[in-house]
Amino acid sequence: MSLVSLTIHRPKYFTFKPGDYIFINIPQVASYEYHPFTITSAPEELEHIRVHIQAVGNWTRKVYERFKNISENNTSGAAFHVYRADQRAAVNVNNEITTISINIPIKGEDQGGRVNDNLSFSSKTGEMAQQPREKIILNGPYSTCSRYIFNCNHALLIGGGIGITPYASILSSLMAQFRETRMTCNHCRTVTYAENNLWDNQRLKKVDFIWVTPDSKSFEWFLDLLCQFEKDQAEYLESNTNKNRFLNIQLYFTGIKDNRSVDQVLRHQVTNIWADEMGSDIFTGLKSPTSFGRPDWDKLLRDMTLGDNSSTAKDINVFFCGPKTMGKKIQHHCVDFGIRYYEEKF
Repeated sequence: MSLVSLTIHRPKYFTFKPGDYIFINIPQVASYEYHPFTITSAPEELEHIRVHIQAVGNWTRKVYERFKNISENNTSGAAFHVYRADQRAAVNVNNEITTISINIPIKGEDQGGRVNDNLSFSSKTGEMAQQPREKIILNGPYSTCSRYIFNCNHALLIGGGIGITPYASILSSLMAQFRETRMTCNHCRTVTYAENNLWDNQRLKKVDFIWVTPDSKSFEWFLDLLCQFEKDQAEYLESNTNKNRFLNIQLYFTGIKDNRSVDQVLRHQVTNIWADEMGSDIFTGLKSPTSFGRPDWDKLLRDMTLGDNSSTAKDINVFFCGPKTMGKKIQHHCVDFGIRYYEEKF
């Protein structure tokens, strides 16, 4: 699977909510085509916005191939510049095996010391290089049902495959707000959190995140986000022993069936030994274990109303983005349990 990670300088008055999306037009690919993509960065990231584009259709494949060819043919080692239509903002294309990451670099200067968006420093030649321009037109942002997540006590976020992208912005925003309450002692470097922390000041008290995917290939960027959230949450719980876990993560790999064959038994043994020794999952590097096969939605939703979830059971909201067939099954079980269901189309 091929993926383009596109980071663009954020326009001055561009405001959005977690889960919002924008339409993108790249005239050099198709002059009059606009395509919607979820913003995967958080509103708290003031300098840039980010989208992830999976090469699955004609236009997205052309976008991937265009940037891939540009980066492969860029023998000078200088950055390739992409410009937003309303304000020129330089970004750098960095080629990887399956993912093309486009990041914001430092602008170059011309001989007069003036900032020039057309110039960048070449690490290979040690000289300033003239670069081509790439124009990108943004239209939006537009809201989705995902923004209702903050209006409930308990949110169950379910993503199927690339359907996890709407939740990247939400989790990033939660993590940014979470970090705002963190305080570090200048003398002993002890980390504490404000008494009136994020969870005390908002309605949302608990988030369960479930990701169902054949594998995690090309989603390393999202696993990094989950890993960082786990670390921040662990640090928070260490300094607040009376607090409950805010985010629970469950991953399901459907590319590997869960049965009682010899291979499966050995796989479980190896993964369990690895988790005991290393303290993380062998497939993802997360503290949360990976399950094989598909979730038992009836059992999973039933458990959501029991145990530690009983305090928020009356206000559980399910948010889903993924394949239609999966969504229909989940919606059916939500009706049985009287749980409010939201689905985002993609």
